[in-house]
Amino acid sequence: DDYGFYDCGVLQEVYAPECKWIGKGAFEECARLRAGTWDNVLTISINAFKNCDSLETVYAPKCTIIAGAAFMGCSELREVYAPNCGGIGKSAFMGCSELRDVYVPSDTRIGPYAFAYTALSEVLFKSVTAIADGCYAGCTRIREIDLPLCESIGVDAFASCTAIREISLPACKGLCGFRGCLALNKVYAPECTYAVNFERCVSLSSIYLPKCEAVDGFSECLRLESVSIPLCTGIGSNCFENCEALKHIEVPLCNYIGAYAFFGCYSLEAFSFGSVSQISYSTFFG
Repeated sequence: DDYGFYDCGVLQEVYAPECKWIGKGAFEECARLRAGTWDNVLTISINAFKNCDSLETVYAPKCTIIAGAAFMGCSELREVYAPNCGGIGKSAFMGCSELRDVYVPSDTRIGPYAFAYTALSEVLFKSVTAIADGCYAGCTRIREIDLPLCESIGVDAFASCTAIREISLPACKGLCGFRGCLALNKVYAPECTYAVNFERCVSLSSIYLPKCEAVDGFSECLRLESVSIPLCTGIGSNCFENCEALKHIEVPLCNYIGAYAFFGCYSLEAFSFGSVSQISYSTFFG
């Protein structure tokens, strides 16, 4: 039942081999629960094991649905085995800081923030076509993004993944999720049409996005020196704010520049743009 064993402080192990459904919050806050037998479970509901601090493994071979926040905050969880899972809900494993191994099918639908702040060292599937908002945010062991089929990266999908150095997304149309990737120094996205949310990527030194039409959110990229976006028609407000090393920017088709777009760009020497119809206030202030 829902919340059946909520905050049961002495519970350490569960044997329920015929159980097919685990209710909402059923074992939430069971701080000493270490293991369970879930051989026939089909559904793990919202918050089912949330904040079970001692839980180390999840073995659910028949489970098809892991709902939102089901294992959120399980700080000792290291392994998940669910080979028939078709869907993982929002924040399902968020904050599972020791989670390294996840065994689910390659076509599993993965919700926003599902693996945020875990110990995963790579994106689960190379064949994925989209990454949800915040899905891998704060995964500080991921070093490289190489997703040849991915077409969309959600907002903050890889935010604060501080070890990522290179991104290769040859099919991606939209980049939205890399703010605070402190080690990022190479971006390959030749089909990208819009790029946002790269704030505080302090190791990024150059940007070349040949098909990009709009950019926003490169503020405080402190080592960024050159930007070439030949098809860009608009630069958002505060876009390159405090990019102290920025010297050259090439946007020959740009017709709109937002407020404070180049605020604090003290090193800016050359700016190539088209017939700009609107330059907002304080665009080049500082």
